[in-house]
Amino acid sequence: MTRDGRSSTAQGRVRRYSSGARFARAGAIVLTGFTLGGLSIFIPVVHLISTWLLPLLSLAMAWYFAAVRVVIGQVSGPCPQCGESLTVKGGAQASDLWVRCTSCATPFRFALHDEA
Repeated sequence: MTRDGRSSTAQGRVRRYSSGARFARAGAIVLTGFTLGGLSIFIPVVHLISTWLLPLLSLAMAWYFAAVRVVIGQVSGPCPQCGESLTVKGGAQASDLWVRCTSCATPFRFALHDEA
């Protein structure tokens, strides 16, 4: 949908994560970070930073991955403004995903519709 309200329909790959899958992935990241941080204590000089940095980084990554509910894959369809065929690579969608048309440079956003 463009800023002036024009819209069109496109095809794309969407992956939705359940709460259980998101928190299992986040837990695995935290466990890996703390394990690597604990094992790095045996490496001279490196252990001065890695024993606390790896667990902190794993907590930050886990927070991010727990928040990602939807990942948009490649989307193909016409531009709502000029009608030119577009193929856009998506990404994690925490809020609206805005892109620009390569032909007319009009910004538009992807809106996901739930299937009933």
